[in-house]
Amino acid sequence: MTELVLRLQYNYLCKLIDRIYKIIPLKEENVETVESYIRNITDEIMGNAELINSIDCDPRVMIITSTLFSIVGETEHGAYKRSVFKCIRYIEQLKDKVSEELTRCEMRGRSMTD
Repeated sequence: MTELVLRLQYNYLCKLIDRIYKIIPLKEENVETVESYIRNITDEIMGNAELINSIDCDPRVMIITSTLFSIVGETEHGAYKRSVFKCIRYIEQLKDKVSEELTRCEMRGRSMTD
């Protein structure tokens, strides 16, 4: 995988964390569009998982999406907050995985130029 693709993946996962964290205030404020917001993120994750080889078939992607689906109907503040942070933890793990691949890619690139 190219360094550029890995950087794009890493940046996407960073942005995804921000977007998932935003669910908490949306739920707290009972924003009418929170359900569609969550469903859009879930659809996006599933679509991108196929494009991102490093996380394709990773069970954490399924855990993230199923946890997001569970948040849609959840009304108890503590429960949906825990679920949001659970998703963020798994995304952080995926970021670490991509970061490791990026480091290996960069090292291969350096060894080729040395």
